[in-house]
Amino acid sequence: MNEIMGLINFGKLANDLIQKLLREMKYRDLILEYKDLRDSGLRKGAILCIDKGIIENSSNNKICAQLYTLKGIEIFQELSEKMLMLIDMEKESRDDKDFLQRSDSGKIIFYAIFDSDEIHNISASILQALDCAIKLDPTFAVAWNLKNLALFLNGKWKEAIESIEITLQIARLDDEEIAKLLVLKAWLCYVLDDIDEALECISEVVMMDNEDTRSYKNALIFFTIIREEIPKGDIEFRE
Repeated sequence: MNEIMGLINFGKLANDLIQKLLREMKYRDLILEYKDLRDSGLRKGAILCIDKGIIENSSNNKICAQLYTLKGIEIFQELSEKMLMLIDMEKESRDDKDFLQRSDSGKIIFYAIFDSDEIHNISASILQALDCAIKLDPTFAVAWNLKNLALFLNGKWKEAIESIEITLQIARLDDEEIAKLLVLKAWLCYVLDDIDEALECISEVVMMDNEDTRSYKNALIFFTIIREEIPKGDIEFRE
């Protein structure tokens, strides 16, 4: 159930990223046109508006990096909608009203997502936009964070780990963003059978002294899930 809730939250994450990015962007006319199209449900028109902005601001790397990232986020919202549709389809195909509560439901949903050509194609479009953004502004944290998630959802887990490591080295991140990336990296390392590295990531989160944050709570949930598979675990979470 935790895995499924995490997938559902991707849609909220995309919207949060859009709002954060729009607050940082200063060119009012373009933003108003984009928001009008987006609020009207015209995603293709909103993306075309972004593309127009990229052409008009081609000499300004910072602005274009933001616009490419905004394009990636907009496509990411389409991705989250497709994931929710897959969850509904899996639920309906089993005619099981308690499907989402079953212990194996998360694994079933993940397989459905990672086996979907449509999901992979949308993820590839996101990655293309974000790679353009990062090339123009290599330290832009929003672009890096979204790229890590897109790689994860595309099933490119080793590449996602490498991307997270680069993000931690060069992007402008606050402590909570760092902690969230460490939790994601821990999960990826675990599914790739690198338990020692997963525990190292979780240990770093704990040592950040941030027990009131969402990342700390997610680290505790993850550690609890894998605790029985750990030969020895000396990570002490504070209540």
